[in-house]
Amino acid sequence: MQGVSCRVFLRSFFLETVWNNLKLQNIGFTYCIIPVLERLYPDPDQRKEAICRHLSTVNTHPAMAPLLIGVLANLERGLSSKDAVSYRKSLMATFASQGDRIFWGHVRPLAAILGVLMGLCFFGTLVGSIAALLVYNTPQLILRGFGFSFGWQKGLDILSFFRSWRLEAAITGVRSFTSLALGALAGLLVILCVKDPAVAKTGSVGVGVLGLGLVLTSALIMGLRRKVRAELLVCFGVICVTFMLLLSFQGK
Repeated sequence: MQGVSCRVFLRSFFLETVWNNLKLQNIGFTYCIIPVLERLYPDPDQRKEAICRHLSTVNTHPAMAPLLIGVLANLERGLSSKDAVSYRKSLMATFASQGDRIFWGHVRPLAAILGVLMGLCFFGTLVGSIAALLVYNTPQLILRGFGFSFGWQKGLDILSFFRSWRLEAAITGVRSFTSLALGALAGLLVILCVKDPAVAKTGSVGVGVLGLGLVLTSALIMGLRRKVRAELLVCFGVICVTFMLLLSFQGK
């Protein structure tokens, strides 16, 4: 299945090419799964029937598509065709929610904050944009590249991974690092504004309050998620902002 894995990886980028309101991603998904069906069903008639089955409604997270196809390939090999399609309806919703949670809920905010930090601290918006793209796309490309093989080998056992402590620990780490980076970004913005003479004339105290407000708002958001560790890190960001403000005033 090595050659199939490579073809599924390349085709997964076209999952939403022919997105439609009637059956959502069904055409793009069928295009992605055709290499698998060609391997599982050498007979043209059986392959045609399998393709028609998979033209039903599909909606999942794009980065999760190769993983979903790998699990379906495993099911197509061991179950009847009707059972495989029934499992797909549940699996695609599970993978969609997990993909939204991991990539859009955690990786994307981290990539945005680190991109802004890199842009402000180093060589401008170009470096910041590249950093944001790398942070967001690296884990996504890894999942796309190895997702099919992983799903093919594990089958339905892959669902246990989404409930494992390893994934929860990784998500908690990303959330905590995002909170800390957000506090650092707020402090950096305050210092840049305070040291700018044009902004200083309008009142550095107001700028400091604005920076603290940003951090406290993020602390509130994290608190609503009931993640005490993230709250503590954001509070640490508040302390950093205050400390940097004091240093900036002493430097004048």
